[in-house]
Formats: sequence, structure tokens, C-alpha cells
Amino acid sequence: MRARGGDQPEPAGDARGGGFFTGVLVGGAVFGALGLLFAPQISSALLRGRDALRSPQRAEEEDPLEEQRKSLNDKIAELNAAIDEFAQEARQSPRSC
Repeated sequence: MRARGGDQPEPAGDARGGGFFTGVLVGGAVFGALGLLFAPQISSALLRGRDALRSPQRAEEEDPLEEQRKSLNDKIAELNAAIDEFAQEARQSPRSC
């Protein structure tokens, strides 16, 4: 008596072949892309390093974001000074309620 094809267990390993390697390649591509998406600081640092190798002059120039940060820090310092001045004037003036 012969057993039906569905009654016999599948042979060990992938019958189509290459499933493991396909999984490794697809998984590597997917997780590589996710790594670049979720680690923008790392990818931008890598890109900046590559650009620095191409043009050494650009590496010496100040980063536009650094210039923006300094400008914002200066504005914050001005606002803090204005707030301190206002608070000092408010303490010195008599209250008229």
C-alpha cells in the first residue's frame, strides 16, 4: 500500500533551495535601511566624513548648523538680559495697587 504525498513529512531543508540566503540578503537590506533611518546622526556623520575627504576646504569651514546655534544662543542671552533688567526694575519700583 502506498502513502499519499500529503501524508509524508516534508524532507529536511528547503525544497526550493536558496531560502536561507534569500532571507539573509532581504533581512540585511531591510535592517540596514532601518538602521540608516533610525540613526540619522550616524549616517550624517558618515556622510560628513566622506565629504571631508573629497574637499578639505569645506571641512575647515564652519557648519551652517553651528552658526545657527551660535546665533540662537546670542538671542537667548539677549532675552535673558532683558528679563533680568525687567525683573530688577519691577523690584525697585513701588507697587501701586
